[in-house]
Amino acid sequence: MRTLGQGEVLRVPAGSPHSVWSQTGGRVNWQTRPAGKTEAFFELVWGLARDGKVNQNGRPNLLQSAVLARAYRKEWRLARPPYGIQLVLFGVLAPIGRLLGYRASYPR
Repeated sequence: MRTLGQGEVLRVPAGSPHSVWSQTGGRVNWQTRPAGKTEAFFELVWGLARDGKVNQNGRPNLLQSAVLARAYRKEWRLARPPYGIQLVLFGVLAPIGRLLGYRASYPR
């Protein structure tokens, strides 16, 4: 784990497992290149959090996560379990989530 202070820069190589977490909040200048659908992903996640549709750790439920993982697999993936397991697990769960009304976009 690494803690960054004001003005510090961290570059994460493409495909490197990593996570971002803050216990106190803050501001970050996040750049993703190429951006792909990164902005839409964060809008969805922040919308879910704003509307109380995440758990106490800020994570959506498993079916919503599966829909997210399938729709944004080029922009985002979990650090665990291994990606091959994620592909199979979310490949099965995402269609169920969509049938139950979970979506990969969120109205503002």
